[in-house]
Amino acid sequence: MAHKKILVPMDFSRCSKNALKYAIHIGKRMPADLLLMHAFSVPVTHGEMGAISIVNTLVSGIEEDIQEDFSKLVHDVPELSEVKYETVIKHGSVVDAFIAESRRFHPDMVVMGTKGAHGIDEIILGTNAFAVTKNSAVPVLIIPENAGYRPLKKIALASDYKDVHVGLIDPLLLLNDVFGSEIHIVHISKQKALSIEEAEEAKKLQRYFKDVPHHYHLLQADDIEEGLNSYCQDHKIDLLTLIPRKHQLFEILMKGRQSKKIIFHTGIPVLTLPT
Repeated sequence: MAHKKILVPMDFSRCSKNALKYAIHIGKRMPADLLLMHAFSVPVTHGEMGAISIVNTLVSGIEEDIQEDFSKLVHDVPELSEVKYETVIKHGSVVDAFIAESRRFHPDMVVMGTKGAHGIDEIILGTNAFAVTKNSAVPVLIIPENAGYRPLKKIALASDYKDVHVGLIDPLLLLNDVFGSEIHIVHISKQKALSIEEAEEAKKLQRYFKDVPHHYHLLQADDIEEGLNSYCQDHKIDLLTLIPRKHQLFEILMKGRQSKKIIFHTGIPVLTLPT
């Protein structure tokens, strides 16, 4: 079987190194080859004499420093020597670099970190994670800084039971196959019961998961994000799975002032599935 491919955006912070460890463990089990990508930008003031020459000099120096950081990774993350990987340095934004390398590398999954910070750090890191997810045609696994690696034995799928189709949950089934996971299909609503349409979609999911250990959970909660967070903590969930383009939950999680704690301030990795 051909190796899968995992793209890992890196900034050499503790946060990104933690995400790299997750990518390595998953890569060893699949198995998969890794692409470690670092993107950087140099501010340019147009119209100044010698600006191009100065920028070229800065870029060259920065690239040398980044290459040295890549060289140190095997010491900082010894597990890296156990997988096949390559590195790439891109001049530009994280999102532009991600789009370009996705076209070249054709990853099957992206693994990236988010930092449990406040203020501007949280805004920047959250924006990058959100933008990468919105521009990704493959699953994106988002690892909070304080999420130490553990096997994905319990995976929760937050489902609103809308537009479930063949292939949508294949990445989740792949992780289930790799880790032998137990799937928790969680529907949290302000209503006490499913609508007729939601019930029909739930039947579709039943067919997709028929050969996989799984449980259905219908929970009523006035605050959906709080309810989902509580469920994951109470049931010791190792991975929360979202389908961002099929409902607004992901945008709520990323943009909502209070609910950011699910992405940034808990130890639960989040997998987003493309549609």
